[in-house]
Amino acid sequence: MSSKLGKYEPIEEGREDTTASKYPITQPTPTLIWIAFGASIALCAAAIAFLAVEIQWHSVTPYTQSLYPQSKSQKYTCGNSTEEAKQRGCTFDILSMNWLPEQCPRDETQEFIDYSANETWVYYRDRHAEHPIKSTDELSELGDKFWWSTQREHLVHCAFMILRLHKVLERGGKIDHLTGSFGHTKHCVMMLLDASKADPENDRVNTPGNIALGSC
Repeated sequence: MSSKLGKYEPIEEGREDTTASKYPITQPTPTLIWIAFGASIALCAAAIAFLAVEIQWHSVTPYTQSLYPQSKSQKYTCGNSTEEAKQRGCTFDILSMNWLPEQCPRDETQEFIDYSANETWVYYRDRHAEHPIKSTDELSELGDKFWWSTQREHLVHCAFMILRLHKVLERGGKIDHLTGSFGHTKHCVMMLLDASKADPENDRVNTPGNIALGSC
């Protein structure tokens, strides 16, 4: 029996491995490293910029909150004249000195009337108090003409108007344009503050107070 063995040829020196030649192992160059580093920095900067814009947006965008949800509803008006106001079913409100639709609140009107019964002020057609207005009906028919009264009447009007504002906010619902006007409320507050300076008794130390823990 005989067997034939294949011949083995010695590997020549300097011959490269075929696997290594097909799949060469390359080392990253300094340029690639810097590119990757720069891309990472850019992504971080973009993320920080996005967060900064979000924070700035929420800090400058007004957050509106009210005691009750605001919904679009019909606006009721009394027209452009006393006659038109009557035709639309509006009635005269002596507290606000306005003809108002029936849908508008009348909080504190009766309280104002009751308080006025114990006061001495009178409404006049002129500044010199020579032509008194005899009734509420006559007062309500003045239209765009001026009426005149005392500073005390003005202050009491302001106090009850502020009470009306608070009651409507607490309850929710419609509010007439004068009661809801910040300009009018500020005017009334300043009137009350100025009046408080006129009485020397207001400088006496006679008012106690305490510190409380509030909530909102």
